[in-house]
Amino acid sequence: MSRRLFLALIHSLPACAAHPSVAFAGAKSKSIRPLEFGPATAFSFSKVKKQARKRASLPYAPRPTPAPRIVNQIDYDAHNRIFQPIERGLFPAPDGDGAVTLLHLARLFPHPARIHLLDDGVAREIRYRKHDFRYPKESPAANMPDDAGFSGFRVHRHGDPKGLERGLAPDWMSFLGASYFRSSGDLDQYGVSARGLAIDTAVAGKEEEFPAFTEFWIEKSGSDYHVYALLEGKSVTGAYFFEIKRFPNVVTTVEATVFPRRDDIACLGFAPLTSMYWYSETNRWAGRDWRLEVHDSDGLLMHNGAGEWLWRPLNNPARLSVSTFLDESPRGFGLLQRDRSSASYIDRVAYERRPNLWVEPLGKWPEGAIHLVEIPTESEYSDNIVAFFKPAEKSRVNTPIQISYRLHWNAEEILPPHIAPAVAIRMTKPWTRTLQVAESVPATGVWSHARKVMIEFRGESLGRFGLARLRPVVEGAMPGEEIPLVQDPDGDPNHLRVIFNVPGQEEDPTEVRAFLLGPDGPVTATVLVQVWMT
Repeated sequence: MSRRLFLALIHSLPACAAHPSVAFAGAKSKSIRPLEFGPATAFSFSKVKKQARKRASLPYAPRPTPAPRIVNQIDYDAHNRIFQPIERGLFPAPDGDGAVTLLHLARLFPHPARIHLLDDGVAREIRYRKHDFRYPKESPAANMPDDAGFSGFRVHRHGDPKGLERGLAPDWMSFLGASYFRSSGDLDQYGVSARGLAIDTAVAGKEEEFPAFTEFWIEKSGSDYHVYALLEGKSVTGAYFFEIKRFPNVVTTVEATVFPRRDDIACLGFAPLTSMYWYSETNRWAGRDWRLEVHDSDGLLMHNGAGEWLWRPLNNPARLSVSTFLDESPRGFGLLQRDRSSASYIDRVAYERRPNLWVEPLGKWPEGAIHLVEIPTESEYSDNIVAFFKPAEKSRVNTPIQISYRLHWNAEEILPPHIAPAVAIRMTKPWTRTLQVAESVPATGVWSHARKVMIEFRGESLGRFGLARLRPVVEGAMPGEEIPLVQDPDGDPNHLRVIFNVPGQEEDPTEVRAFLLGPDGPVTATVLVQVWMT
């Protein structure tokens, strides 16, 4: 299976995987049999770390698939119709709020993960039993052997009465597929995802590796959750701790210790984020679709070690593109969904509610770089955007790597109030004959193409300065061009436009930096526009 198909399928799973018109086997009974557990064992995170260290010294052995013939028959649609009712999961509640249910194995998720309930330092493994799930009649899952295992789990919020009668409640956090996990954030809509590690992503001559969480320990503490996980792959093992808070916003604190199995890992990416960008107002012509915009995220925001705020709008490039932003002690980065107007998408799938995902480093991170990978796509069904942090120092066998960070899943603007964001970037071909590229020939060669670029900034701080006290600073524009700063036609003094022309060649993109300068320094984020001429 290709990387693109794998990502497209695992992240198109709905929040509540059951079809309303399906007749289910194993109907709800008056007496609910309790979950079946293995023997109690003492647990500590240090034990998980020791286990990860030991396995790193052993040859990699992928998890076998139980009953592979049966599992292969459970395709995407069949998997969506199999679910564990709320009352048969962990921490059941009358309204479903806070319950944890387990996910079934399937063709896309064939390798089982061992899942344990953790309580007061004691762990008990949850045994797989067919009658703990509901599935359509004649489903191949009915023939699964006992103790087959689970593909992952999800955490639920309160549900409506009709859904609860059938054992259903919407979920707001899930761990499913390799080392992927995600939250619906404060707007209750899945979008961008995170994962444990990115290995050899978009490295020439290397096949990307997807290490997987093979074992989980789940503990509930009030309204919070503590999840411990063992990561295993061909190149690494790892011990992970997740502290998951839902209120007032969803925040996941991650503490990871990674043990490399080999020295020649070309790219080891930490805090990786994965999202989808097809087109927006910037490249509307690329969509060939009736909607105005289609994306889960529209830009990468970075707060570097020097304190500068950088906004890099996402692209759907003509070919694979990898952008690298060197940094030392980064203060944060994330994939954001900045356009929150439903009128921008005119679609029922609620792109305007997709969460931002912001990485807040804990402690001092080493020197390294934030990588942004953009993969060409022709549909909304591919997670074609990846962002992660790669340390400059190469990993070494027998040298564990420790890293901690917080993940913020919400719809809030990340920028401080005195820094105005870029709310839109629009492009077209030059408007007049006087701007034809052929009439401008630099000393280094001929420009074969050009684009007119308009950047819109919006922020309450802009109106306080006024146009006379602000100056646009643009690197990469047409040499000698006068760059105007104008108020947007909507009449809002806090909504300003910068308009300029960018020369370039067809083969490679032109890199542009633009911001508004006030009397005491920048008053907007620095926009890094990658202008493609194709």
